[in-house]
Order: sequence, then structure tokens, then C-alpha cells
Amino acid sequence: MRFLPVLLLIVLLSGCATVGSEKVMSQPQNTKVVAVSLIGNQLKIRHVGTTIFSNAKHDLDVTNWNIDQQIEDDASNLIQSGGKFVVVKPASADHRGKFGVPVKSLWSGAIDLEHMKEGAQSVARASGADLVFVIREAEYGDPFFGTNQEFSGYGIYQRSIFFSNKAINFVTMNVIVFDGKTGESIAGTRQFIKGAREASDWIAGEDLIVSKENEAKTKTNIFLLVQDLLKKSLIELKAIN
Repeated sequence: MRFLPVLLLIVLLSGCATVGSEKVMSQPQNTKVVAVSLIGNQLKIRHVGTTIFSNAKHDLDVTNWNIDQQIEDDASNLIQSGGKFVVVKPASADHRGKFGVPVKSLWSGAIDLEHMKEGAQSVARASGADLVFVIREAEYGDPFFGTNQEFSGYGIYQRSIFFSNKAINFVTMNVIVFDGKTGESIAGTRQFIKGAREASDWIAGEDLIVSKENEAKTKTNIFLLVQDLLKKSLIELKAIN
């Protein structure tokens, strides 16, 4: 079995962590960068109750949100405004598909960056980028209410215990920087963020069906959380000040 790089283990198995930022900071002025989002189109709705029998989950397809494009645009604007890097756009419409399906290590559960190496090289070569910033979901044990559940990506989390109901919107994010020539990962950061939901937006029922009005409000909040987390991640990586 191939051993995972130390960077991978630190970024994906610890809490909020950043490694390799000095390598990003030391890049020459006007280094060309391309941003690729692999966050995906699933709004993850989770309800955790008093017992396992009251737990429920539902993944809502939100392809119409076009969130990957929004993240790429936001990341590109933030990086460009930093003044150090020159942002280039992906050269083809299928650039996200170059990275394939994420592969996890059987013994650690961490994402194997080796399978992303060719994708990073392909996107960099086509766009003329020196660095590829990949934005994907991060995997966490429950960092919000401390249950034994696992969370990744973005979505709605409802926690009910006895007569107490709490709900949040959440985003987890892993930003990995790849060298465009070698495909090796040189830096990464792993973060999460949450935002409050109004009591009137509580989703009742085991099916966790979201109304159109509720979805629209959730989208607005999720996009704001993504922008905040992107900025925090890029600051941590020394890509912007």
C-alpha cells in the first residue's frame, strides 16, 4: 500500500490546520494560478436527535446553484486582488472532471492526493498555470455540536435533544495547492464555518423536505459562509494578505 504524504495526514486528519504556506509565500511575483472547485452539487441536510432512531439525512441536488463556478470566481477574485499572483482561467469546460472520483486510504480515511496529481498537471498544462488551487470538501467528526456524526461539504445541520432545537448552516473546506509541473501538493489548509438559521426555517419530518423559500434563504447564507471561509483559507495559505 502506498504511504500517504505527511502534508495529507496533517491537513486531513487533524483539526483546523495549515501546512506549506511558506512554499506559497515564496513563489515568484506574477506566478500564474488557476482555481478549481470540487465542492459539488449536494446540499447535505442532517438531523441528529436524542437517539439514533431519530436521526435522519437527505442530500438535495442543487446543481442550479452553480456553486463550483461561484467558488472558482470568488477564489480567483480574491487571489487576483492579493497582487502577488496572476489568475488564469481553466482552458476547458471539463476541468473538474480531470480529477476523477476522490480516493480514500483504507487505513486512515484520508484523501489520497496521488490520484489528483495527473488532474492538476492536466489543468495546469491546458491553462498555462504554475499552481493549481483545488477547493474541495473537508471531512470532520462533528465540530459543531460534538455528536458522533461525520460532516463534510456544505449543508444544514439540525440538532434536537429533548425540548431543545438548534440549527445551523455549515461549510467545510479543504484547499490544496498543487505544483502545476510535477503535480505534487505543496500546501494545504482545512477549515470549517457555521452560520445560524432562524427558528422558522426548521425542517420538520423524516424526509427533510426543504421548501423553495427555505432553499433560497439557505443558498444566500451558504454562499456568504463560502466567501468567508475562502478568504480565511487563502490568508492561512499566504496567497493573500
